[in-house]
Amino acid sequence: MWIVSYFGNETKKNRKYLVFKKVMLFIIGILINLIALVIFVVGVYFISIDNKVLKKDKGCIYFSLQHESMPFDISIFDFEDFQKELLNTKYYTYYEMYGQPLFLSEEILDIKENNIITEEGKFIIESMQVGKRVCEDFGIDVREGRRFEETDYMVDTEKTIPVLIGNDLAINAEIGDTFQVEYLYDVYECTIIGILKPESMIYMTNKTYLLDNRIVMPSFEISEGSNVTDGIKIHYANKVSGIIKAEKGKERQAIKYLNSCIKNTSTGKYSWYSTLIDINLRHTFHVGIYEILFMDIVVCFLINVFMRRKIRRNK
Repeated sequence: MWIVSYFGNETKKNRKYLVFKKVMLFIIGILINLIALVIFVVGVYFISIDNKVLKKDKGCIYFSLQHESMPFDISIFDFEDFQKELLNTKYYTYYEMYGQPLFLSEEILDIKENNIITEEGKFIIESMQVGKRVCEDFGIDVREGRRFEETDYMVDTEKTIPVLIGNDLAINAEIGDTFQVEYLYDVYECTIIGILKPESMIYMTNKTYLLDNRIVMPSFEISEGSNVTDGIKIHYANKVSGIIKAEKGKERQAIKYLNSCIKNTSTGKYSWYSTLIDINLRHTFHVGIYEILFMDIVVCFLINVFMRRKIRRNK
């Protein structure tokens, strides 16, 4: 009787253990499926975002390029060489485009709405430095005066810069008015050559610049004999920290060419990101959304097959 009772208890224990194991396998299977479902839903959501972005940008992908090294020990001629490489390719269009604040010692323009003053009593106003194709390609036009011309992109030793001003800044300003600004630690004389149309903007899904309260400057080069200051070196670093526009279908060649330019330049380190989540994931982790979804489905399928076999063995 004792032996029968002992083996009976052992059988009950084994049955309880098998039931417990089966329940645990079932719970683990559910958790794995839930995780796989979350990954799948998030992946599909990211794909839908990318498709919306592509539609808004009319089938184009924008990349923001940023110089990450200290520019002070780098020659501006090296920056110029890198700039030429960025510009001279069929795979994308490169735009010199950068935002930098200006400091005014007098409240000449109508900047009362965003009247930020430094401890030294200078007024801060936002500005944009733009390359030769920006105004035309992004539809930036003037209501009075003119847009930039070829000669406006060269600044002489007198440091005179032609500028466009936003509509909201122009209440008391006229074409031909001049004023002094501090830009990247150097002082320049600005001459107003144009007043922008109301609600002018540079629109991309990764960056939008509203121009009504901004001064727009040419992304200028300095003439021979000009003094190369620390501010000029930062300016030249900004010239190669612009925006790249590539057509959908050419993005792989564009990325390959861009990475090659970055690898071979002597101007320091660079980072970049694009308007598409898929490209950013691929750039960071070397795998895109579609590969992640494929792996998610395959792994989920294999784990479910394995779990079913385990459960059957424990019956």
